[in-house]
Amino acid sequence: VSKCQALPCTTSGHTKTVKVGDAMATVAATQTMESGETWDMTCGELNPKYEGAVLAKCLFGNISVDTSLCVPARCQDEVRDVVVNGSETIVTLTAEAVGATAEESTPHRFVNSDISCADLDFGLLSGGPARVSCAFGVYTVNVENCRP
Repeated sequence: VSKCQALPCTTSGHTKTVKVGDAMATVAATQTMESGETWDMTCGELNPKYEGAVLAKCLFGNISVDTSLCVPARCQDEVRDVVVNGSETIVTLTAEAVGATAEESTPHRFVNSDISCADLDFGLLSGGPARVSCAFGVYTVNVENCRP
């Protein structure tokens, strides 16, 4: 009686196309993988608008991919140049500055339409309110009511 050996997944010819959010991505083995071997990647590698973990597995020469832990990306702290009444100024966007509680980052779908302009620029701006939102890891800032 001969033993059957499960096919491995190789770097050429073994791929799986998956959808993460609005993007299609192709997952391939990073090296020859034996059947049953797994590897990890981030959701951001497949769609930069998402974060979390992806688990890929080689099974009998086919790649399976679990993207169930992918969630829309949170906004990370950033410093950004904005134009206020023709003058360029720098605003600091953090979860605390935009009023998103004391979390490490601002959650997806966060919106605050009543932010003090001074909270974004350490007192250099007045007027307001400013509006800040976070969607898929990208802040949108409206400071049209602020003054230098």
